[in-house]
Amino acid sequence: MKSSSLLLAVWMVLGAGCASNRSGIAPAAQEGPGTVSELANRDFLFAVLRYLYRWHSDAATWTSAAGAGEIEIRVRPIQVETDEADRSRFAELWLPAAGLMLDLKQADHEVPERKIVLKDGGFKIRAVHRIDTQSVSPDGWTVLRLPSKEVIAHLSETSRERLFPDAAFENRLRDALADYLRQHHERELMAGAQTFYASPISPVSNELWIYWENQRTAVRFAADGDLANPRTWDQVAMHLRLIRLDEAVALSPDELPGAGRAVTRDWAGRLLYNCVVLGRVFTLPVARQ
Repeated sequence: MKSSSLLLAVWMVLGAGCASNRSGIAPAAQEGPGTVSELANRDFLFAVLRYLYRWHSDAATWTSAAGAGEIEIRVRPIQVETDEADRSRFAELWLPAAGLMLDLKQADHEVPERKIVLKDGGFKIRAVHRIDTQSVSPDGWTVLRLPSKEVIAHLSETSRERLFPDAAFENRLRDALADYLRQHHERELMAGAQTFYASPISPVSNELWIYWENQRTAVRFAADGDLANPRTWDQVAMHLRLIRLDEAVALSPDELPGAGRAVTRDWAGRLLYNCVVLGRVFTLPVARQ
């Protein structure tokens, strides 16, 4: 059975050392045109590009010299072996000019021991990889093109747009974080009130990042199911790991391979922008001794 745990984990985020060879993944020949039309939906594509723009890359890298007026995007469903109770769908989205490959998933699977179904309303980004374009199999792709000027105008218009979960979600988030810190970081909580900045959420991602200011630490919340769904929090097991930025940031992407670094300086800057500039601040009080 595939793990249904809510994952709060260190993510090996985008860097030159994160190249992936995708040639072994087969396109899903049995998928009908419905999947492709969902992946090609304009609102979906714009939301994906807005997510990438905020977290991973600049729009200037999305166009090639040969197609400067357009952004080429390729999508394809893929086959992933799952168990009988798992009806999840999988796909890839590729920006050739930027060398970016996105793993997409629409979760839809049962968790019999908890008597729940984890289901996404649409495809969500599960991972972003920087890849060698030559390593990608050419089979099964649908080629899409968006006008560069229109995309850049959209990114500019929505640059300050922020989507936050409701108050109930924020309370669950704070409670989960407080419970974890009481168990594993009690000394820090006793040192004084702790300040956190939570990033906005994206409609195409089931993750949320938090910057823990006192400890210069990034925290990632992610789920195989909608984070805004109370059942995800109430009935799915939780795990948490942290990224200490003073230990994990590489000054250059060249430092990533074999250097024990988890994130690039560029990504750390994006984290601070999304959490501190665009996000919401909250505090946890001093722990009682």
